[in-house]
Amino acid sequence: MHFCTAFFMSIKQIRNNLSEWHRTIDRKLPWKEDRNPYKIWVSEIILQQTRVAQGIPYYLAFLLKFPTLKHLAEANLEEVITQWEGLGYYSRARNLHKGANYIMETHNGVFPKEYEEILLIPGIGPYTAAAISSFAFDGMHAVVDGNVNRVLSRMFNIDEDLSKHIGKKKIKKLSQDLLEIAGNPASFNQAIMDFGATVCTPKPKCEICPMTKQCVAKKLERTLELPQKKTKPKLRKRWFHYLVYNQNGKSYIVKRVNKDIWKDLFEFPMQECSEIEWKKLEGVKLSQKLSHQHIHACFTEVKKMPIKYKTGQKVDWKNISSYSFPRLIRDYIGQR
Repeated sequence: MHFCTAFFMSIKQIRNNLSEWHRTIDRKLPWKEDRNPYKIWVSEIILQQTRVAQGIPYYLAFLLKFPTLKHLAEANLEEVITQWEGLGYYSRARNLHKGANYIMETHNGVFPKEYEEILLIPGIGPYTAAAISSFAFDGMHAVVDGNVNRVLSRMFNIDEDLSKHIGKKKIKKLSQDLLEIAGNPASFNQAIMDFGATVCTPKPKCEICPMTKQCVAKKLERTLELPQKKTKPKLRKRWFHYLVYNQNGKSYIVKRVNKDIWKDLFEFPMQECSEIEWKKLEGVKLSQKLSHQHIHACFTEVKKMPIKYKTGQKVDWKNISSYSFPRLIRDYIGQR
């Protein structure tokens, strides 16, 4: 059989098996079956760096606070950051707010339908634009996330690093070919993503997979090798010393404004120090692991704040929980 014909037949069979499999499952998620582009956008941004189970309550709470794009645009950034508290990667919240204002100003509050126009919204890249385009407007754009990468790299035995250009290009071409044969972009994109999330997982459930006959990695016993693992960045360790002013029911807090973790969130006046210095400190010691950093913090209560730290704002302790804090500091406040 000619290679192109065989390739087409393989893709067609995968499409058919995937569609049949998807009809047998009922993966209920609050953003599925919703054609509202604003809600789809919010769900996709939350799920960029958040597990589905963790993301669901945040998604529901966010939409309760900002039920429409207009509500989000009219809110101040502080409100949005506060609502996002606990999800991390706060640039996502800033970009949602910025994007909502962009749509209000550029498109008179109407979410654009065309993929190219969606791509111009601040904080939206090719993946999110494809998701919104296909799920909300039936746009013929393949959605390629980590689940899709895993499924297709195994199905077609793709060895390339999928974080590099060649690997990305191969996966994009395959997923687009599958999508165009399927003819129903929203249904197909959801099916392949669900398949990667529930069957073709990092430890694949090959015993219940309906596509083992088409899976090249299975035939070659390479399912655990693919996709190629990216080298994890080295975890950076940091040591923070917080001075917690506590006098007459008052304290000092400072907003983080530099390009660093927790931008736009509040903290107590802080001095970053060395591990040796940190170990000698007295106070409450807590830690938090981020994706690329491990933060060790020591909170020392003081009755008098050094002059250089008085640039923050003085607040009442009884109102302090109304400000946006990183989880680490929120944990300290909750236990003191």
